[in-house]
Amino acid sequence: MEFYEKFLVNAKEVRAPSKIVSDIYTENYPEIEVNVISHQSSLKKVTKSIRRKKSKIIKIAIIGSIGPHKGSAVLYGLAKWIKQNKLPISLVVIGHTDIDSQLKDCGVDITGAYQNEFQAVALLEAMQPDCIFISSIAPETYCYTLDFPIEMKIPPVVFDLGAQSERVKPLGWGIVFPISIAFNPQILAEHFLSIDYDKLWALRK
Repeated sequence: MEFYEKFLVNAKEVRAPSKIVSDIYTENYPEIEVNVISHQSSLKKVTKSIRRKKSKIIKIAIIGSIGPHKGSAVLYGLAKWIKQNKLPISLVVIGHTDIDSQLKDCGVDITGAYQNEFQAVALLEAMQPDCIFISSIAPETYCYTLDFPIEMKIPPVVFDLGAQSERVKPLGWGIVFPISIAFNPQILAEHFLSIDYDKLWALRK
């Protein structure tokens, strides 16, 4: 700890990508000053998404490589509940997970790993989801995956922790779920069904 403290105190500048990271620094090293500077998005030139025609099915996209800390078990519980109760919710993973076969058995579509960000953008444009669900159950320090919904203007849904909620709360057109419902698939599904997606899309800036 003394080594890191000396290193940080003598640094010309200390930067953090989010306030939550800054708070961790200052909690442990109160004598340092931390500048919060967000990472630059590489998706600045993407086209703003257009709302698809109304449908009885809610389409939810999940992006990336989804392992345990990114919420694969959350998705599995939700997918099982959707299938068992024949709910009007469709889950699509733009990427892959550590439990692909189990999720596919529950009716989840999985595209497989994408080659680059712009291939992921193209898949999202073709899918036209109602929202993008960041299923991570661990606090993120920045959450690069949020660049997709924020830059494409597709309403994001996250749990209330880490940089993911820090970035979504100010938008005005995203949703933050309590982390307590992550492993309660019935309540989680009810939350998705209760969202006024048309209103969220109308509020985008």
